[in-house]
Amino acid sequence: MVALLSEYKGAKVRKNERAIDAVFLGYLRGAGYSTSRQHHVWMYGSTRPQRIDFRVAGNPRAVIELAVRPPSGRAELSADANRDELLKLSRVEQREAHMRYLVLLDLSTNRGPITMTALKDEYAAANAGPGRFKRNPVRVVYAHLDDHYHFLWSP
Repeated sequence: MVALLSEYKGAKVRKNERAIDAVFLGYLRGAGYSTSRQHHVWMYGSTRPQRIDFRVAGNPRAVIELAVRPPSGRAELSADANRDELLKLSRVEQREAHMRYLVLLDLSTNRGPITMTALKDEYAAANAGPGRFKRNPVRVVYAHLDDHYHFLWSP
């Protein structure tokens, strides 16, 4: 996916989350997954539903949040920048989705990939906040043109 996006160059080519959302949806559907966008999930105590970027139907069901660091980006993939996404995903109940993914696409060209140790340590320091609710683990998937890996974030 990152290699595909790196082929598109030019001043008018947008490489932000909003622009890549459609490409990612096409990728999931092309791979044969029944996928919906902007899936509503009700959280305890909220007056309106939260939206999760993608929901993959079938067995096992999954919810996916997408975060993108554009070529000139800096901290879009940090745990602080994605705290809301982690909270939403960790609170999705098991009956709603068996798997929860936070996909971090790193399109930066002027920086090397973030090391797994650095990213894992940063996300380990993040927590799901106070409250009496069940917290579920989230699989964090990182992809850069030169590296890719994944790890489990436990709230």
